[in-house]
Formats: sequence, structure tokens, C-alpha cells
Amino acid sequence: MWSAKVRACVVLACCLTGVAALPASWDAPVSREKPGDFPALPTPLRATYRIGWSGLTAARATVAVTKRGGQYDFAADTTTVGAARVLFPLDATIRSTTDASTLRPVRVEQSERRRDRVIEERVRFNGEGAERIKEVRPHKGPAKDPEVKTFQSDALHDFFSCFLALRSQRLAAGQTRTLAVMSPSVPYLITLTHRGTERLRIGGKDVEALRFSVDALSKVSDGEAKPQKKFRKATVWVSNDDRREIVRAESQVFIGSVFLEKE
Repeated sequence: MWSAKVRACVVLACCLTGVAALPASWDAPVSREKPGDFPALPTPLRATYRIGWSGLTAARATVAVTKRGGQYDFAADTTTVGAARVLFPLDATIRSTTDASTLRPVRVEQSERRRDRVIEERVRFNGEGAERIKEVRPHKGPAKDPEVKTFQSDALHDFFSCFLALRSQRLAAGQTRTLAVMSPSVPYLITLTHRGTERLRIGGKDVEALRFSVDALSKVSDGEAKPQKKFRKATVWVSNDDRREIVRAESQVFIGSVFLEKE
């Protein structure tokens, strides 16, 4: 049970940090607007987050964003801490690049070092979709052959480019957007609704934030977007200022409530 909880926590963080061509129909609901006119993300940006459930901290993440040569570079490093690390030692990194003018993803690389193996995934995006290469290297025994999959959709994002695209829009309360996001293993369809503003207590300070509800989460498999039965609801809060950075996220899942919060 503890391992399941910690895994869910780390997925959320990573989250705030064979060839299988899929038919285009699964991405029909995706919103395909051009980048909005909200001012660009100020860089360099650096933030730290704690991750856990029911008020207990299980992991910490450090996020850094820089901009150079017309591209955003995103880096996130996550590690389990305390009792959670004893039960589930894990160090994860994400590196991604996004085109600063189109806010379209260029690449993403993710690595997870676990107790018994290392998992590495690399995704390259183009105008028609994405190619994902996954390698699993056990600490003992032979490594598996790399797994290569191609996903066809011109709407695919990674998590950081998805955040930038949404951040650029001036959404009114009640407006909804659906995006296709690589996990990076497979695409997911995520539907979010802007629910207005709230005041939160973050890092000992009162923060005004835009609240977004995650209303639907579907995993793309065999050319179909299949709703995730274990998903209940999730909420993301973004600072209501010129930075518009994520200050808190929480999700109700089968193990309870998992959260990520800026320190």
C-alpha cells in the first residue's frame, strides 16, 4: 500500500514535473488554439515542491525553467524522502524542450532510478505526432530490448508544453479545454475547466490563485481514449499574477488524496 501511495505521489510530481500508429479519431475533442496573448513565462524560474498525501510529505521536487535560442528548457528532479524513501527509494528526472513561439513540444526525456531497475523514456515530437523509446535496465540480469512506439496526432503535448499552452490563454471562469498529453509512455486526454479564483495559504503566505478542475482523464490505448476508472477528481491552482506558476495540485485517487505544493 505504501509503495502504491508513493508511486502516485511521484507520478503527480513528474507530472507538475513496437510501432503503433493510432487513428486520428481519438484526438477529435482536443482544443487546438494558437498560443494566447498572456505575457510569456518569466525566466529563469526556479521552484521547489513537496509531494505527499493526507498532509504527509513523501517526496520533494525541484523545478527550473530557462529560455535560450527561442526555446524553453524545463528540468525537474524528484526524490522520495523520509520513511517513504526507506520503503520506496526513487530518484526521477525530467528534461524537456518547448518551442517558445508556438509552445509546441520538441522533446522530453524522463529517467526513474528505482530499487531494482532504471527506466528511461525519450520522446521526440514532430508535426504529425511523437516517437517514444523506452528502456528498462534491471540492476541484476540482462536489459530488455528498447520498446519503440509511434503515436499519430498533431495535437500531442508533453506536460510542460501543455502547461505553457494553457497558461497563455485568458480563460474566463467556466471555460473548458481538452488537451492530449504524453505521460510520456502513452497519450492521455485531459479536460480542465477554469473555476475562478481563490485565496490559498502557500509557503506561509496568502496567494490568490486561479483554480482549474480536471474533469476527465482518459488513456489512449488501441486507438481509443478510455476513461480511467480509478481517477476521481483533481484540482490545480495557478498563481494569479504575471508568473502564473503552479502553486498546488491535488488528486483524489483510489488510495486517497495526493498533493503537490510549492514551498
